Parts: sequence; structure tokens; C-alpha cells
Amino acid sequence: MHLVELPKLPARGSAEYDREANLAHWARFFRAVDDADLEELAMSDPVFDKAKKVLDELSADPYARRIASMREEGLAMYQMEMNEARRKGKLEGKLEGKLEGEAGLLVRLIEHRFGTLPEIARETIAKASSEQIAQWALRVQSAATLDEVLGQQEAEDAPGK
Repeated sequence: MHLVELPKLPARGSAEYDREANLAHWARFFRAVDDADLEELAMSDPVFDKAKKVLDELSADPYARRIASMREEGLAMYQMEMNEARRKGKLEGKLEGKLEGEAGLLVRLIEHRFGTLPEIARETIAKASSEQIAQWALRVQSAATLDEVLGQQEAEDAPGK
């Protein structure tokens, strides 16, 4: 079995096209966008004339047209699904990148204020939500220790405070 990628065939009139003339003619036949291309090929070779007639017969068959239409709809649906998946993937990537950037900035703020950050604290920050990182970033400004930044700060949660 041989596979041919039609878009990669040589350009018409090139030396490579002339060497692969038969294959190139069939590629033109299958890639034809209008009847003029098919008619030109049909006039140049009886084989293409017969192929064009068979294609015309198939095109007139309601069942074959329905199958072709279903295929086109399936391809369109597939393309829509791929575009949606690509859009979702980009959005997820942006959100993930934003979160990583926020976490990185928090680490830099903490290290600027308190010095080198322990690995366990880095891991805690890496697993945190955007909201938690924002809360910790606000605490960095007034906290006296790293535990006050990353801890629950029971004093804040205590009633009456």
C-alpha cells in the first residue's frame, strides 16, 4: 500500500511534476475544486474521462450524496470539537501559568522579608489556590514570622477579634 499526501505533491509545471505526471494528474483529479479542472483532465486522457463520468454518476446518487454529506458533517463536528478542546487547553494553561506566577511572586516576597524559604513551605505554596496565595501575600506585609504568613493565625479567627 502506498500513501500520498495530496497537498505535498509537486507544483504543476515543475520538473518533479513531469516525472510524477501520472500520480500528479490523479492528485489533481482528487483535489479538483471545480468542473473546469475535471473537464481539462477528462479531455487529456480517456481514463480521466471515465473517472469523471463515474464521479458524476456517484454525485447523482442520493444515497452517495447522503453519505458524503454525513462525512462532511462529521468532519465539521470533529473540527469544532478540536477547536473547543484547543480553546479549553489554552485557557487551562493560562490559568495554570497565572497561578504559578502568583506563587513565584509570593515566594520572592517571603524570601525578601524572611530569607530562604524551607522546601516544605515552597511545596505548600505550590499546592495553594489563587485565593490562598493572595491572602498570604497580604500577610507578608505585616507578619513578624513565616508562620504568621503561612499559618492559620488562630488570633484572626478567634471570636471578638
